[in-house]
Amino acid sequence: MPRTLPYPDPGCSRDDRKGFGLAPEPAKTRKSRMTSAQRVIALFKRDAQDATPEDLEALSEVKGLFNRTQRQDQWDWFTTWARLGCPYQEEAREIGTSLGYFRKHLRDADSEMVARKIGFLKDGDLIPSLEHYIAEGTRIEEDVIYVLAHGPQANLFTVGMTSGDVLADVTSASLATERPLGVQAVWLAERSTLTLEALHEVLEPWRVRSLEGVFAMDLEDLRMQVEDLLEEIENAIGA
Repeated sequence: MPRTLPYPDPGCSRDDRKGFGLAPEPAKTRKSRMTSAQRVIALFKRDAQDATPEDLEALSEVKGLFNRTQRQDQWDWFTTWARLGCPYQEEAREIGTSLGYFRKHLRDADSEMVARKIGFLKDGDLIPSLEHYIAEGTRIEEDVIYVLAHGPQANLFTVGMTSGDVLADVTSASLATERPLGVQAVWLAERSTLTLEALHEVLEPWRVRSLEGVFAMDLEDLRMQVEDLLEEIENAIGA
């Protein structure tokens, strides 16, 4: 069984960054989310006919799952993201927004607007993501690039990549130091289009010589370097 981080105390500040994003889902929360995911899948299988108050509540909870993965502002955001199959940020945002409108249209019995939204939600990544969540899988088809913060003011970041069990691998990297490291950024890359060595080569000017895979730089500069590299690779593939 993979190692996990303890859930933080309610008063713990995000600025600590100790294990931020990697908190496990409490058992009661996990059970509620699983029930909601199953209920939402069943709702779409019957084309949202005869939606109940429980269905509306389930839609609200599932919307929250996708919102936290793209906002990246909760202690378990990365855990949730991995369990949903690591959806792209833009897709997670669109699903969360569409679920909010869809729930409103169902509540208002606006059949015309329900019909407009249901196609996008049924044919997109919502159902596969929820099925991935229910199956408790954390393996995906893409490579995941991740950034772990060493502290709130140090501007030291571990940059890694995994193509295996996303949650287990990143948790293991977080726990490899004396204090758990928090997840500050993630990206998806098409499998085998980028190596960790090539990624670290781009970040070489900021490398901390005494620490493997650790870079001293501003987080926004780090984001820019990674995103420019991914765009360059995407353009090369499309050429």
